[in-house]
Amino acid sequence: MATTTTKSSVVPAEAPCSPRRPSKLVRSFTERAWTGLRIEPNEQMARAAKSVLGKDEIEIFHSPNTGASPYMLHPNSGFRRVWDVCAACSVVCVCLLTPMELGFQSMDWSRLSALGTFFDVFFVTDMVLTFRTGYLVSGEIVMNQRLVMWHYAESWLLVDCISNFPFYLFYSHANQSSVKFLKLQKIPKMLRFARLLKYMRQYAKYYNFVLVVAAIVMSLHVLTCLWASLFDQCIENVFDASTNRTYCDDSQMEPMYLESLLNVLMLYTSLGEYSTYASIGNLASPVARASPTVYLLSICIVVLGLVSIAIFLANIISIFISWDQQSALFRNRMDIISAEMKHYEIPLELQRRVKRNYDYLWINQRAYSEMTLLNQRGISKSLRTSIALFLYKDLLETVPFFAGENAKLLGRICLVLETAVYLPGDLVIQVDDLGKEMFIVRRGVVEVVIANRPETAPRILLKDGAFFGETALVVEVRRTTSVQSVTVTDLNVLNKQAFDEIIAEFPDFQK
Repeated sequence: MATTTTKSSVVPAEAPCSPRRPSKLVRSFTERAWTGLRIEPNEQMARAAKSVLGKDEIEIFHSPNTGASPYMLHPNSGFRRVWDVCAACSVVCVCLLTPMELGFQSMDWSRLSALGTFFDVFFVTDMVLTFRTGYLVSGEIVMNQRLVMWHYAESWLLVDCISNFPFYLFYSHANQSSVKFLKLQKIPKMLRFARLLKYMRQYAKYYNFVLVVAAIVMSLHVLTCLWASLFDQCIENVFDASTNRTYCDDSQMEPMYLESLLNVLMLYTSLGEYSTYASIGNLASPVARASPTVYLLSICIVVLGLVSIAIFLANIISIFISWDQQSALFRNRMDIISAEMKHYEIPLELQRRVKRNYDYLWINQRAYSEMTLLNQRGISKSLRTSIALFLYKDLLETVPFFAGENAKLLGRICLVLETAVYLPGDLVIQVDDLGKEMFIVRRGVVEVVIANRPETAPRILLKDGAFFGETALVVEVRRTTSVQSVTVTDLNVLNKQAFDEIIAEFPDFQK
């Protein structure tokens, strides 16, 4: 009888042990910054960080050095996290308001001057806090003030200084051109939008999708404001005697923005031609106001829209595929196996049994998933041991001579267990074969086949948790009986060679 077996080989791993903490560790970030730096473990600061992060959160960074500067903020502290959320909200507001102030210049924005002052003070305070906030590099939290200053100076300091510099103090009697310059100097604030993306990096699966959506939304908003600046035509004007200027009525803001958004959106999605729809609203028609600038902007919008939508659709397709990635991998694997069986002209009945075997693995998703999980290269040996113990410990303890053994021994045994699936009628072991494995029934039913058994004698059936062939672990002997699978049976197999290597490490177990 042919036997179809699927096994997942597992790499042995030692039980977890306490990592060594060096007394001195020199890290090379830059020669100027890291020369002579000593990083030593500080258990008190590590406990403080854990208390801030929460008991259930795993600390994935090393303890900061004992020579840390005073009054430094931990980058993962509760206060810093709340501050970052507030900074993110402020950045969103700035990214929305700045293009509108530049695009709708006929509107009266003086009422938002207090809000602008608040944002300026907030971002200056954020600069000060950044100078006092540690950062992560190569798994180490750097809390040295000198190094933090160098790190900030090499990254965001220049952009923050330009965006937060109070130019208005030098333009107390500003004309119209200088007012435009004061508004343009707010553009660098929009570069802070990139900082929002760091919160999404932990969700690697959706990071690219969110990045594309954010880029599309921001580009549409900016292009809408730019379009409105080219066709800025108010129906109702309001004269402000205090400033001796004429502003567009506030009620015109919404229709102007929506009309501009409609025009930009139709170009962005390539759904219409500029000359056929630009005159439908209060904005000037292309016959009267068309210019090379308008046509150039329209071309740029169309090209940008085509590229953005293509990337957007590609990310959506990627997400849909990732939702069913395991199924796709399984189908590809089965296609390869089917092609090989046809190439070698394997009988149809045997092909059917092979497909049934893999169908069982797919439906139950145990052996297939465990094989992938326990063989990941990025997982440490101790973590693989913990996973294997979770999967197999209860099953091993059903075997009397494994019950009550220490976790280290059981962990080593769990890691060398192999998985085999037998279809109904397959022989697990055959009489007179040389025994080299022990079998544990994880799921299913097997029958001990005894030669010349009377028809009236009861059948010997082994079900979940039962084991057989254990004598082969002690001495190589011939099998005295055969064992046949009655149902689709999921077995765990312990090889004698692997078992001998384990008991050599645990001499007390032999006693």
